[in-house]
Amino acid sequence: MGGVDSAGGTFWLRDTPANQVLKKLKRQAEPSTCDCYEPQTELYALKTPEPYMAIAFGECTISASTSNLCPTDFLCACQYNGTSICLPTAIRTTTDCGNPYLGPTTYPPTNFTWSLSSPLPDFAYPTEQCGGTLAAAATLSWSTIQTRCPASQSCVCQTASRFSRCIDTTDIPATGAPTDCLTCKYEFNYNLPPPSATARLGGQCGGKCWTGPTNCPTSATCFTETSPIPGGYAECALTNPSQRLKVRQEGHEVFDVNLPARVQAIATPIYF
Repeated sequence: MGGVDSAGGTFWLRDTPANQVLKKLKRQAEPSTCDCYEPQTELYALKTPEPYMAIAFGECTISASTSNLCPTDFLCACQYNGTSICLPTAIRTTTDCGNPYLGPTTYPPTNFTWSLSSPLPDFAYPTEQCGGTLAAAATLSWSTIQTRCPASQSCVCQTASRFSRCIDTTDIPATGAPTDCLTCKYEFNYNLPPPSATARLGGQCGGKCWTGPTNCPTSATCFTETSPIPGGYAECALTNPSQRLKVRQEGHEVFDVNLPARVQAIATPIYF
């Protein structure tokens, strides 16, 4: 389940029907010598609702692909002319038509929640990897888009440019440092044009530690890396390059989509 508030939003994953079944089975099995593990409840930050999340007192359509899920403690209640809106269950307990709601349609600023069957793709697991290029200490499978830690944790650098992990905010002073995990790891071994210069099409136009050209040719755009290291690299292109492969070579990093197969196997994909 998750929630969004007007000040910036919070989202959380809460108990699911599967979790409720687990609890019931655990009670039925007591006393038991086995260890029972149950899903955790975690809070995540979310700036805006997902397209399928309907908002309080907003229109909803159960059979559609968007706005089909009302917040917790709300239901998609039929109004008239085939429309429905998310109403608090304290006001309406059925979805039946024929009794349109005519009351206020505003709600005090609060955190709303939605029941989900699985986390969103960019959610990093609690205390697990949330960034970098190498899973140096992760115990769960990690995808490069999993960069959002629970609200009670921050993504903290463990090994510069290689591994970041979700750390409890109360532990940050004693574990790692809440700083950018990408540091300037090398000096450019050639003289770069100044930032005011224009990069070539397909050339670098920005990124962490970049001191070279930041302008692109006419009709081109400087696209910036979004994952796994947001802002780590930028490239001039006519359209979004979507993905590039990054590999370390002789003390510096090479970005190329046309690497040999044996090199691709050890390269790190970056996304724009």
